[in-house]
Amino acid sequence: MRLQTTLRPCFDMIQGHNADLAPYEIRLPLPCDESMWTAESGEEVQRLQETFAFHGFKPVNFLDALKLSLHGQEVHTHFQGRTILFAGLLSIGWHISRREKSLQFLETPRSNQDQSRWQSMLSRAFGIWRHSFEQVLLQSSYRWTDKSGIDDPNLLSHFANIIMHVDIVEVQIMAQNERLLSRKVSPRDMALATQRMRAWAATSTGRLAVFHAYRVLFDMIIEKASARRAVPHYKSPLGYSCRDDSVAHWPWMIYLSALTVWSCEYCSMSRTQTPAIGHVVNHGPAELALEYLSRSKHLVGPDGVQLIRSPKGCSALLIALALDFSNAESELFIEAGQRLRHCAEMLGGHV
Repeated sequence: MRLQTTLRPCFDMIQGHNADLAPYEIRLPLPCDESMWTAESGEEVQRLQETFAFHGFKPVNFLDALKLSLHGQEVHTHFQGRTILFAGLLSIGWHISRREKSLQFLETPRSNQDQSRWQSMLSRAFGIWRHSFEQVLLQSSYRWTDKSGIDDPNLLSHFANIIMHVDIVEVQIMAQNERLLSRKVSPRDMALATQRMRAWAATSTGRLAVFHAYRVLFDMIIEKASARRAVPHYKSPLGYSCRDDSVAHWPWMIYLSALTVWSCEYCSMSRTQTPAIGHVVNHGPAELALEYLSRSKHLVGPDGVQLIRSPKGCSALLIALALDFSNAESELFIEAGQRLRHCAEMLGGHV
């Protein structure tokens, strides 16, 4: 089971329906050891099962493992099991944030102490998960020179920080999506979401989410893509192509990270500011996008994101990604590319 099948709580809003399945409803064990998957006969599977039973290794229930991870305790499982636990932690954060929204709508006083406790617990759980995952990968036969199908715990950790510190639903409402979570978005919804996002962009939480979004984009588009530019069939001017990506959920991580950066750029613009960046096309959006992302390489913390803000660079990035997504096989990616194109237009850019 790959992570793309377990990240649905974060990505279902893109596909237009609710993430209704809560973690406590999953009554399954974590996947068995990798050696069981690669066994070539039923006899070998039986021999492995007997060996595991002799040494006291038993199937780990997902819920029990998730509770241990949430409380910062080690879970002995392989890298596929760890990516599933990562998705479980993301799901917990998603459902807690939805609960907070419900309380806000009902005008019920929320306990800042309770909210801070959950955020602190999840942050600590993600930190311990990342360290544990890195140790497993160091001890395994997998190496980052061949990244096909293998998740980078550092990259996933950055993505977790994005999801914890920005409301992705609000971002997409501000981006003028007409339907989200199985309902139509009204102009009033868009106005209120924009108001809340403007307040968010001015906070340390907003800067933290944008900082991690820059790290995801830089790592995926510049660092990890540089090793693939020598491949003959690789045509993308960005050095990254969602069509050729071997891990199905990575393009969605890039998409949500790009929207997070865009939301900060858009909210930080004055209401009367309309940058004219038609020259993006003349100079090539990919070149400006790479230059824009390269500036984020030297970021050492959230406070530095204000120094590299650039509506022109962000628009170029969105345009370049929109062009890349338009060549995808999946209609969902194509639709995501159209949304990125629209966001670039909201910044004043055009293709």
